[in-house]
Amino acid sequence: MKTHGIKNLPGLFALVWVVFIFFQYVNNHKTYAKAFNLLDSTILPLLILFFLALLAYSLGRTLIRFLSRIEMEPMASFLVSSAMGFMIFAFGTAILAFIHLLTKPAVIFLLILLGILSYKDLIRAIKSLKIRIPSLSSLFDVTLVFILVLFILMNLLFALAPPSGLDEQQYHLNVPQTYIRNHGFVIIENMGEQAKFPQNVEMLYAFAMLLHSDILAKLINFYFGVLCLALIWAFVKKFFTFNALLPCAFFYCSWLVYYISSRANVDLGLAFFEGVMIFSLLIWRDGCSRSEKNLRRNYYFYFSAVCAGFSLGVKYTTLFGIMGIIGVFFFYGIGEWKNKWKAWISSLFIYGAVALAVFSPWMIKNTLLYGMPFAPYRISNHLRLAAGIKTQTGNATDAKSPIAQLRERNALLYKGAYPRSSFLDFLLIPYNATIYGDWPMQVFDTLAAPFYLMFFPFIFFFRKKPEHVKTLLFYALIVYCQWHVMQPITRYLTPVLLLMTILLAYVIHRLELIDHILMAYAMKALKGIILIMLLITLASQILIFASINPLYYLMGFETKSSYLSRANPAGIQPVIDYINENLPQESRILLLWEKRGYYIRRDYQEDASGNIFALAMLKFENPKEASIELKKMGYTHILADLNLPGKWFGSGYKKGSENQKLRQLGNKELEFFLTMAQENLCLLKKAGSMYLYRID
Repeated sequence: MKTHGIKNLPGLFALVWVVFIFFQYVNNHKTYAKAFNLLDSTILPLLILFFLALLAYSLGRTLIRFLSRIEMEPMASFLVSSAMGFMIFAFGTAILAFIHLLTKPAVIFLLILLGILSYKDLIRAIKSLKIRIPSLSSLFDVTLVFILVLFILMNLLFALAPPSGLDEQQYHLNVPQTYIRNHGFVIIENMGEQAKFPQNVEMLYAFAMLLHSDILAKLINFYFGVLCLALIWAFVKKFFTFNALLPCAFFYCSWLVYYISSRANVDLGLAFFEGVMIFSLLIWRDGCSRSEKNLRRNYYFYFSAVCAGFSLGVKYTTLFGIMGIIGVFFFYGIGEWKNKWKAWISSLFIYGAVALAVFSPWMIKNTLLYGMPFAPYRISNHLRLAAGIKTQTGNATDAKSPIAQLRERNALLYKGAYPRSSFLDFLLIPYNATIYGDWPMQVFDTLAAPFYLMFFPFIFFFRKKPEHVKTLLFYALIVYCQWHVMQPITRYLTPVLLLMTILLAYVIHRLELIDHILMAYAMKALKGIILIMLLITLASQILIFASINPLYYLMGFETKSSYLSRANPAGIQPVIDYINENLPQESRILLLWEKRGYYIRRDYQEDASGNIFALAMLKFENPKEASIELKKMGYTHILADLNLPGKWFGSGYKKGSENQKLRQLGNKELEFFLTMAQENLCLLKKAGSMYLYRID
């Protein structure tokens, strides 16, 4: 033992000497020190995310072993277990919020308790950690991996930067922050109606914010994007024979996924849980056709139902997916199994009951806080109308009353948000959303990838499609048609686009199987076009990355306020800094045509649609009296985005197609406000299109 130690002393001394010189050099050179600032600002949240990912998987595995004691394929086990683990995190945080124990000590205690319950599977998971590099058989595959890695890296760096997105600052992070400040669920009236939506993913964000910060919340959202890639990979390996790299690139290397993965939105989480929902249902269906053991079949059936209920607790748009599930049930029950359709109907009711039970905590919460199971009010009103119950009409008996005029105004705004003035416009929504989608010209948050229009129509020309293709196609079409009619916003399609990428890869695979010399050349051209489109998107994102460049902040070259001043749209951050530093604590601010209150440390009321201001304008038709009315309502200041009324009120699919009535409405309200500002308000701060006024 001693001899062995003496022989290794030179190596030990060499290591100590190298480490000493290394750190002395770093400490005396600022450039290298900045690189270590990058590690200091990112390593801790990344380590916590890594631990949470392992714990989520281990929790799921522990629960699966306890409930069913079945063995699953590795990828299916990873996805199902991870989904179950994150559900446990969300429900545990929601319970703490219900009993008003939403504090850091309580969350840490919950984390320790969950770790103790699953420590055996956690140790197994750590021991079995492996990095598997897929075999790359062509230059095309190598290029796809290169592009995919760059997208993942850029999205990760954006996720590590302070929140600067619109919706995350309005409610995705603001709602959890409000609950944390109050140690539990409270009535939220100063934000938009979105604050009353179901909040399963927001509970994960509250969990992350208490453990570390909002950066960890953004990283959880980023991790859901990685899980979506794993889900696509599992789908392809389980049910298909082609390479999974192509659908992964189709999905992840797009403007849509860049937009939602670099911000703390909920769409990637929704895509993951809805994807696992349909993945589990297909495995259950596959088990039925092969007459496997009931235990294995029923487990996937019930887990799919649990995912459906949890997804509904993320976003009401999951109703589209549930209607797709209903369609799939009838497709199987009345199609191939005509003599078993009653059993399929019974399964459908069981499925719905389980999903409703998982969703029910949000109905309980909304009933306790807002007096109705389905908040916000517009959701409840739609349900009342469907049931034949009259909704409240307020004081709108007179057609010329301010309330009636406000409703006419909001109806016009709705048409602007969903611009389809003619039947042709309605039919062209998919084309326009892809070709002309560019915020803020119209409602779509970002461009849809062109691959869906390029390849998806060809799937209908193929004969003898496998059963899984038919199921995914049937499900996707039902969801897509509902989206098309109800709320054609690109982000809401994220879950079904994940499945459509698999169908796109299937189309290309079928084209490759055509044995003809012309098709061989055509496929080379098609793959070249695919790479060109991906590289164009990559180049554009690199330019965006270079312009915003979160590395400046992460490496310590600038402050958080400086970064947000560059990254936050419309120049709002300098105004927010002024508010937090100079306005009295008792101030109450009206956010006119603005909704981002996450960084404001004063009382505020969001008026993103301008309803409060418009009602005062319609009621008095005089700027001075309208300002007096706003002051009587308790507002001391107004923070207004003067650039929004003209653009947002005049939205359209592309330039030249704006709604002129909306443009006139926006200009009228802006002119009224500018007159009010000139005569009755005092300008305190201006930055970009953001103006802060004091109401005199």
